Amino acid sequence: MSKRISNFKRIFVVLLAVAALTSFTSLRAGVVIGTIGNGTYVDYNNNSSQAYGIDFNNDGTLEFSLTDGFMISNSNAQCPYCTIIFVGGDNGNNVWAAGTADSGWDLVQSLSANTSIGANGNWLGWGDAYLINNMENDIPLLPLNADSYVGFRFLLNGSMYYGWAKVRMTTNTSGGYDAQWLECAYENTGVAIPAGNTGVGIAENNDANFNVFPVPATDFVTIEAEQDINMNQFSAFDFSGRLVNMPATILDNRMILDLTNLKSGIYFIRWNDLKATEMVKIVKQ
Repeated sequence: MSKRISNFKRIFVVLLAVAALTSFTSLRAGVVIGTIGNGTYVDYNNNSSQAYGIDFNNDGTLEFSLTDGFMISNSNAQCPYCTIIFVGGDNGNNVWAAGTADSGWDLVQSLSANTSIGANGNWLGWGDAYLINNMENDIPLLPLNADSYVGFRFLLNGSMYYGWAKVRMTTNTSGGYDAQWLECAYENTGVAIPAGNTGVGIAENNDANFNVFPVPATDFVTIEAEQDINMNQFSAFDFSGRLVNMPATILDNRMILDLTNLKSGIYFIRWNDLKATEMVKIVKQ
């Protein structure tokens, strides 16, 4: 028994030594959950006003304003928040369009979950985009009574980012449509983001299985991978997508993370070897 205890002490000392030398702050960040609501919108003339819209980076300034649409077939019909207003074009803010540069450049494309939203999107808009097609008997461009996604591209401090918003369209009593903007998110490293990805939990298509314990954790949490990955190259960030520093002890496919300096909450770990949507959630009590 004493020999086993002695061996355990040696292993523990080695792990502590590794921990003292290993402290990772990820070079990658993650998915940021944005805000849909009231904020400041700045137009082409640099005039500011209060509006309702999408604030991807939660700074109080709307990247996209959401306004009411109109219906040619029924002038009395209402379509609240069916129009997207933005400052942009070829090299600026834009919405993934359903058409071409000749026709339909201002019509929104309905995207399914996990559609990759990035540089290869159909970015054709010039200042506005619509959820209904006035030229085709005011047909809605998104499926009714179901969640769908709209792709966005926008500039922040001179860098381009990509995001999505989830929308549900329904009919209303005026004979028009209601557009309910439910949530939004963007990838704050500038890479493509799958539509609907919030960075919460492990993606359904994750091939790497992990064991996480204890849940919730207090001071330390252990993660074990059931397949070979480079555990050293990882990202650690909080629920809002901000990078956090988590000292790590790594031995083969096991890592022990030090949470003592972090506040209670939900955090995420992502490895560079895996896809951007594949991650592990940890909870600190």
